[in-house]
Amino acid sequence: MKNKRYLAFIGSSTGLAEMSIDLNVAAEEIVAAEQAIRKINSHRQLNFVMGLVDLRDITEPALRGFSAQIQQCRLHNIGCDWIGLVHSNDLDNDRLRQWIRSECVDFWLHPFQRLRDHLRQFLAQHSLAHSAAGTEDLRNSYVDLIGSSPGMHHMRQLIDRFSKVNSPILIIGETGSGKELIARNIYQASPRAKGKFMALNCGAMSPQLVQSELFGHEKGSFTGANHRKIGIIEAAQGGTLLLDEIGDLPLDAQVNFLRFLQEGKITRVGGTEEIAVDLRIVAATHVNLEQAVAHGRFREDLLYRLNVLKIDVPPLRERGSDVLVLADHILNHLKKTNHVTARGFDMDATHALLAHSWPGNVRELTNRIQRAAVMCDRALIAAYELGLNPQPSSSAAHLDEARDHAEAIAIEEALMSQGYNFSRAAKALGISRVTLYRLASKHASRLSSQAMREMPSAMPPSSDFMPLAGGRGNTRH
Repeated sequence: MKNKRYLAFIGSSTGLAEMSIDLNVAAEEIVAAEQAIRKINSHRQLNFVMGLVDLRDITEPALRGFSAQIQQCRLHNIGCDWIGLVHSNDLDNDRLRQWIRSECVDFWLHPFQRLRDHLRQFLAQHSLAHSAAGTEDLRNSYVDLIGSSPGMHHMRQLIDRFSKVNSPILIIGETGSGKELIARNIYQASPRAKGKFMALNCGAMSPQLVQSELFGHEKGSFTGANHRKIGIIEAAQGGTLLLDEIGDLPLDAQVNFLRFLQEGKITRVGGTEEIAVDLRIVAATHVNLEQAVAHGRFREDLLYRLNVLKIDVPPLRERGSDVLVLADHILNHLKKTNHVTARGFDMDATHALLAHSWPGNVRELTNRIQRAAVMCDRALIAAYELGLNPQPSSSAAHLDEARDHAEAIAIEEALMSQGYNFSRAAKALGISRVTLYRLASKHASRLSSQAMREMPSAMPPSSDFMPLAGGRGNTRH
């Protein structure tokens, strides 16, 4: 079936049988992770849209094994998001909650009588997040770093400067703040852009398999090593390798990785041949590595090797009105690739976006807007559809932001309804054409690229500037 969508599953065979029965009516095929990898290797066009991981009554060793399986799926181009299946009392386990935050985008509670409803909602969001031309994940589809806050301006300067040299880069930032996006921008702006970009999450690997994943292994080097395996460092030859969550790399692997950074050579597990590898290393972490060194969890000499060039990623809550620009950008992306009713955010939603602390940063923002776009059947998304509580504006600055945001939405909707004809849009808004030009220039960062393309480069001379909201003025056309 060309358009069939597959679901990957991690858990017991009993759990797999249970899920297969529950999901049969949904006309999806659910397969174990190992089988999913075999299918992908045999049929490159298979579309794995979601992964389910059964976490009911789970143990700590099993969690580590599940992380390794998810990492293996990602290494074999099964890049779907994962949903945790749990009992309500399982969530009392701090370690499990932390694991779900790290590996999953959501969790569903047992019993699963409404599993098919959950699935339909998830797949609807999946359809919105992927264009008809492909299934690229939404979070990987934004090449530009969006925002004009001082922190973002400084970060762009560092990216431009660091991309030109070959030294290791350490990116530090909270979960979901865009560390991988920054690494990709460094790669794309660098002389190595024609080579591969590869990424590995160090926290998702089983400690027993870390060395093999990084450096590869020879056939027969350990039980189960039935063939030679090329590690990710060797596979990234000539390109750029992102090691995400580098602070979770086990100490024994840190020793060998440090040796590679010093000598530029690796030796596969069970092998004797030294292999020269030329690549750019970018490391990322959300933890304080200096504290990890003080507690004996990270080698100080490795920190010195990695921390040659450093980028601190500002969390979303410190980026001010960037959250509104990002929200518009995400929604505009959905509007271009899918049928979405919403065209913007109402005043309560705007206040809520500015007031929320965003512990999940841009990843959380993207998830909330995807969900809201599915639920909203009006022109403006409300705060409750974002899962946020309406917040009153706490300052005049917030009021100005909200007014500007509403003004930009009105301009965009008028232009869209008039086929992006500025004269007709100005008439519909009850303002002059010159006023519309000036307002469009003022709100350029909030308007769609099509609106800005259609705006004449030279504005007719006039002095009749009138704000969109309030007062009457000259309305020549």
